[in-house]
Amino acid sequence: MAAVQHEAKGASSEARARARSRAAKAAAKTRARRREEAADEAWLAHVAAADVDVTSTQVSLATHHVMVANKSKDTKPELLVRAYLRSCGLTGYRLHWKAPAGRPDVCYPGRKLAIFVQGCFWHACPHCTPRRPTTRQEYWDAKFARNQARDHAQVQTLLEAGWTVVMVWECRLKDARRERTLREVAELVRAAGVAPLGPRVVEPGGTRPWRRV
Repeated sequence: MAAVQHEAKGASSEARARARSRAAKAAAKTRARRREEAADEAWLAHVAAADVDVTSTQVSLATHHVMVANKSKDTKPELLVRAYLRSCGLTGYRLHWKAPAGRPDVCYPGRKLAIFVQGCFWHACPHCTPRRPTTRQEYWDAKFARNQARDHAQVQTLLEAGWTVVMVWECRLKDARRERTLREVAELVRAAGVAPLGPRVVEPGGTRPWRRV
């Protein structure tokens, strides 16, 4: 009888623990929903103040928040590249300089070397093929196509002006590839300081390591 009572108490304790766990999860979801609602209300207030037609937007409010929070300058990959160049003594660069096309993230005007540190998602990386949103696919396909067309036009303008374009992809700054990618970027900057490399596009960290021709 005692064993049966003990087993019943154990089952009751487990049931209470499961109930507390479900309650905690439900409370967490409620808090998250309230945060999203507060952010939505703040954005709607901003839209109303700016006299913008909300019905014309093609993405959800949550997606809009992500897009607004995305930084175009001083991103973590960009800061990583800049810190490495400084550690190698390769200073004297300009940041987001307006003169060349596309405002390169890092630019060496005297060497005619432009370095772009590209986020894989927003620039549709051809190497890691990042996962795309599953909703509003027409909108996103058009957006990525515009981004790629803009990037291509900027690179072509730089090449026609005799610049060397270094394209550093975010995926090649992760894990085991990071050191090799950064080392190749530094090699390019040093080589361009000896003599201009001429119009070309180089992607450090790829399957074929960069070598001066």
